[in-house]
Amino acid sequence: MSDIKEQFRELVAEKPVKGKGMVFTSKKALKAIDEGKSPEEVAQTLSELQWNFVREYIKDRNATQAVNRAGYNTKYPDKMGSNLLRNKAVNIAIEALMAERNLSPGVTTDYVLNKLVRTLEKAERDGNHNIVLRATELIAKHLGMFVERKEISGPDGDAIEFRKTQEAAEQFTNNILSLVKAEA
Repeated sequence: MSDIKEQFRELVAEKPVKGKGMVFTSKKALKAIDEGKSPEEVAQTLSELQWNFVREYIKDRNATQAVNRAGYNTKYPDKMGSNLLRNKAVNIAIEALMAERNLSPGVTTDYVLNKLVRTLEKAERDGNHNIVLRATELIAKHLGMFVERKEISGPDGDAIEFRKTQEAAEQFTNNILSLVKAEA
C-alpha cells in the first residue's frame, strides 16, 4: 500500500495535462488530489467511461484496446488511450486496482515470474533449448528489455509522404472508374 502512496505523491507533484484533444483531469479530481484524498476517493471522481477504461486497461495494459472495449466512440483510440493514461485520476485508479489485484489471492506477477524462472532452470538442466529461449524471452519482455516496434517506411527507407500516397490512390481510383465507364 505504501507504493500506491508514493506513486500518488508523484502524480500529485505533476502539472495537469492540457491541450487540444486531451482528456482532462476533472476539476473534482484535481480538488481531491490537491486535498490529499486517498487513491480510492480520487478514483471515485471518474466518469463511467473512464472507469470502464481502467477496468479494461488492467486486463492487458493495452490502452488502444482498452479504449475500444470500454465503449469510447473515437476514430483514434490510440490517441484517446494515450490521453487517458495522462489523466491523473485515471492513473491513480489504475495503480490502485493493480495494487488490489496483486494483493488478491491467485495468480500474481511474482507467481508467474517465479514459475517462469523455475521452468527456465528445469529446461536448462534437461537441455530443452526451445523452452529456455521462450522463458528467457518472456522474462526479458517483462523487464522491458525488448520493445516491439513495427516501422513502415517508403522506398529506400525514407518516410512515406502522405500527399504522394494520397495522389497515387486518387489516380488509381480514377483509372478504375474510367475502365468501368468504358466497359459500360
